[in-house]
Amino acid sequence: MPSALIVLAEGGEEMEIIIVADMLRRAGINVTIGGLEGANPINCINNIKIVPDKSLTDALKAAPYDAIVCPGGEKGPKSMIEVRKMK
Repeated sequence: MPSALIVLAEGGEEMEIIIVADMLRRAGINVTIGGLEGANPINCINNIKIVPDKSLTDALKAAPYDAIVCPGGEKGPKSMIEVRKMK
């Protein structure tokens, strides 16, 4: 079964996370939502909290994925860049 990883970051655009996950799952793709900051709820751009399936670290242990989705939003991509700079 094809698989996809959606990276969930603080300040990400809710619709780009939820709608993509929904459409991929309807297409029969195994979707994992990995939280950039662990498995805790993430506050998205419009103050909607989304709970990831697991932390991004744990999700990456199941790699490889057929697709990796990095949702946009005003702050989400910046959060991803900041975490990358810390490593």
